[in-house]
Amino acid sequence: MSSFQDYFALDIKDRINHPFQSGFDTVYMDMQLALEKQKNDDTFFKTMASFFLTEFQKDIEANIDKLTVASDIPPDLLTYIYAANLGAIMYWSQQMTEPADWAQMDTLFKAVLPVKIDL
Repeated sequence: MSSFQDYFALDIKDRINHPFQSGFDTVYMDMQLALEKQKNDDTFFKTMASFFLTEFQKDIEANIDKLTVASDIPPDLLTYIYAANLGAIMYWSQQMTEPADWAQMDTLFKAVLPVKIDL
């Protein structure tokens, strides 16, 4: 899972402001073939989702003092909302005749969950 670790090694500002574009550069490009081969393997995607959720939780909790959220959302809930919105936008894009590009997905993500990072 080195590609995943590379993603979490990126500057948090990039991951918060451009979660899809930064993920594309580190995870998707390295794992494109595996993701395509495993596209019907629910266990594979549940394992990936579980890993990301755990890492997001650690990441958000470690940086909560740098994040500004529109309302009083508890840090542990923010983790689930963040991961769920990433998954929902990715799923929505894959269902389209022509999937959205990474920049468009980042724009939608910021509209749905306006989180700002103060660095």
